[in-house]
Amino acid sequence: MKAELLRLCRLSLSSQGRPLLENLNLTLLQGELHGLFCRSDRCRGALFELLGARAFPEGGKLFLFGREVSSPAAWRQAAGGMLCCRQDDQLFLQLTVAENICGLQERFFSYRRLDLPAMYAEAQRLLGEAGLPFVRADQRLEEIPPWQRQLVALLRVCARQSKILVLEDSAGGYTRAQAVLYKNVLRYLRQAGVSVLFITDRFSELILECDRLSVLRHGTIVSVSEPQHLQGGELLSLFRGDGSAPPREDSPLAGEGVPAAGRSVRLELQSVCAGEHLRGFSLSLASGEALGIYDPDWTVCEELSHMLTGQLPYTGFAALDGRPLPSRQGSRPSIKGIALLDESSGTQGIFHNLGLVDNVGLLLDLGRPFGIENSRVTYYTVLQALAALDLLDLAQEYGRCERLPQLGGSLQQSLVIARWLCTGPAVMIFRNPHIGYNDLSLHEFGEVLRRLRQRGISILLLSRSRSQLRRLCSRIIEVEEELCARD
Repeated sequence: MKAELLRLCRLSLSSQGRPLLENLNLTLLQGELHGLFCRSDRCRGALFELLGARAFPEGGKLFLFGREVSSPAAWRQAAGGMLCCRQDDQLFLQLTVAENICGLQERFFSYRRLDLPAMYAEAQRLLGEAGLPFVRADQRLEEIPPWQRQLVALLRVCARQSKILVLEDSAGGYTRAQAVLYKNVLRYLRQAGVSVLFITDRFSELILECDRLSVLRHGTIVSVSEPQHLQGGELLSLFRGDGSAPPREDSPLAGEGVPAAGRSVRLELQSVCAGEHLRGFSLSLASGEALGIYDPDWTVCEELSHMLTGQLPYTGFAALDGRPLPSRQGSRPSIKGIALLDESSGTQGIFHNLGLVDNVGLLLDLGRPFGIENSRVTYYTVLQALAALDLLDLAQEYGRCERLPQLGGSLQQSLVIARWLCTGPAVMIFRNPHIGYNDLSLHEFGEVLRRLRQRGISILLLSRSRSQLRRLCSRIIEVEEELCARD
């Protein structure tokens, strides 16, 4: 069991007779990334004043490193083991990176002289281990970009050997690549045993990586949960102020794509025959599994994809989450819970005369009457899909644009995947991904698949490339070996 480093028990704090924090209960465990969501600037400011030892609670109990702190003087002394980082923190731009990280620590003084080589070596070691080798310890801070300065500020917690980092959300202006570095630094700090309390007022992708998420409303904690175990509708209800209400039934991501308890097989085919070439085909696809089907002739994969999306009648047994698939083609060929991503489909493109939300939510709005309530459901469902693929920065940048500007091919194809993710699929089928998704590098595509699998979505890759399937899939079916008969 992890040690408890910080515990706030029924704390209260006020300013000029106005209560800011009331009955506040909060715990921070060793090596934990604990998210704290609070919309109120006054409450966030009061919490930073408290944790920075610039204020002392008027009521309740305060424990740090297992010991109760009972006086303001003792709190100021004990809080030396914490480091509070805010966006407006003043760094010393005229000093070097090493001097900002290590400061004037006694261990770098020898016979009243500053051991600069040791300080620079220590700072460069920390930068390298945190994934920032491109930042030189001897650079002046004013010579590096502002986003790198924020990462330098985070590393002060290691140099000072602090055990707790209280962090204000400062990754809002980062690009995707910069945000990855930001997360890597936090991951490095946690591996070093540092506990991070991440305080934010917005829905960000970092929230989804927290071990626990607390919601602070009206000065008190109203909810504590684990984001990785919450569905999108549940998570967004906390941010909207709906409490911990269950997810809406009309929000596709609220319940779709999550395996039922005790059910491991998501898609099962037994002796399926369809078309001219699919004969006696069987497969079993588990929840969150990536299965590849290698077919150099493409005849079997073509008919299999048509059969799984309701475009081709079949005989034999086929079930999705234990429910048999329809065996006859309907008036609108489609099967709920299965998404087919194919470059030949008209739903695979980005429409630049539409905005971001309209583009990603396109399949939600098809055939549905227009209304304010439906528009709200579409908006939050799109946010969930973008967050699942680590694309929330696009929503912040282009969310208000009436027309989506020209984006790179990899971003466009990621948005197409998000579009299908909005429909709440249990299984996503990618046809010939090495051709249809050639703008996404193999590494980027593998990362997208990993995020989908983390949500319990099963992946079926139909391809002519055996080598790429081996890099993307945990299992591969060779068509020639798997079929019982071929015409």
